[in-house]
Amino acid sequence: MSQLTPRFSADRTVREYTEQHYLPAATAYLDRFSNKGDKGKRIAGLLCNLDQKWGSMHFGEVKIISVKTIMKLKFRSISVISILITLQVDLFANGIDSKGHEVKKMTKGTKIEGTDNAYYYNASVASGRPATDYTPRVIPNLPGISVPLETNLILWQH
Repeated sequence: MSQLTPRFSADRTVREYTEQHYLPAATAYLDRFSNKGDKGKRIAGLLCNLDQKWGSMHFGEVKIISVKTIMKLKFRSISVISILITLQVDLFANGIDSKGHEVKKMTKGTKIEGTDNAYYYNASVASGRPATDYTPRVIPNLPGISVPLETNLILWQH
């Protein structure tokens, strides 16, 4: 019990939430509020535009290529969103054996021929886990915006 108490105490929880969430949120608020709220208004407009067009995105086929100790996952992301927001594409895997979840950013590859706004995305991961553990996801990549705290827009492949 004495070893678990520091890990699961209310003091630790309050300290972590304050350091990781409340203080950064207060700093972001002050930044967005300055200059008559110009930055906050711009962010709100971008998020509103993104929210209206989010439903038009979807994933295409996922390809898995195993090469000894490396597993390459490739997939098509069909996106008909035409906005001024960068999207971040990740591979996400839940934690195993008390280890935290794993997030691997995917790199944007070539444009898919015959489409307006669709690209291939690629990532390589260690092959110590089955490919089925990984799920591609798309999230908005706006500096200073916290997903999912400030927007719940997350597109999961499945």
